[in-house]
Amino acid sequence: MKTNRLQFNISAWPISQQAVPNKSARLVIQDDFSQVSADVLASSVQSIIADCPNEIIVDVGKIDVIDSSGLRALLVAAQRCSAAGIGFRLENVSACVARIAGISGLSEILGLSECDVPKISIKHDIDLRQENWKTQQFVAESSAQMVGEMRDKIVAQAREAGASGIKLCDIKIAIGEAIANAFRHGSTDSGINLIRVKCRTCKEAFWVEIEDEGETFDPDSVPEPDPNILKDHGMGIYIMRHTMDVVEYSFNHPGNRVRMVKWLVDD
Repeated sequence: MKTNRLQFNISAWPISQQAVPNKSARLVIQDDFSQVSADVLASSVQSIIADCPNEIIVDVGKIDVIDSSGLRALLVAAQRCSAAGIGFRLENVSACVARIAGISGLSEILGLSECDVPKISIKHDIDLRQENWKTQQFVAESSAQMVGEMRDKIVAQAREAGASGIKLCDIKIAIGEAIANAFRHGSTDSGINLIRVKCRTCKEAFWVEIEDEGETFDPDSVPEPDPNILKDHGMGIYIMRHTMDVVEYSFNHPGNRVRMVKWLVDD
């Protein structure tokens, strides 16, 4: 079985600012909404508020999905604008961005339509002995730039297996959270620690395992998040459990391993 070792390049500056009529300000997120661009958004909004515009518009049309750090940045931006008496809204919102906002309980705060929040699945039992599993493995050095590109590699495997629509959207969301968690919490030495991924696909299901080299933890001890006080961590596991059919943790591999399964066919 071939394992692909991936290398990543730093992307362009992630956010641009544009002046628009009526003393509005527009921020355009240019690239993958990682922790880097989330931090830039927070500082950009704070700077613009000082100019007292009527409204701040954040254009997210160039991104397909965001993770919980991006959601937190949008929440903080919306709250700061509200406190300053300044309007705040998103433009060109993709279905996946709207879905993760709904799952996180942030639709109303961000001015988006409410969506049905999927319940945590209780499905189990998947036959590892099937002979028709296709397996692909990736290894990458841990870095902020790795998160989005590794996610895209994994999602490509799901798409090739036949995932589409809401199921593919859920996979994108969960994979983004899992890879981001492996980087933020499972990589004490960025650029040295490795993140290992194994994808297994068949016509019935998409299966992925993500391993890091961090300290072990108890995922069941992480409290359910409050969207109004969204913290720097704690939302990811909640989101993963609401978007995938199986989410299981094991440890000492050498760090943490999360296994997630999404059924591609309905019962």
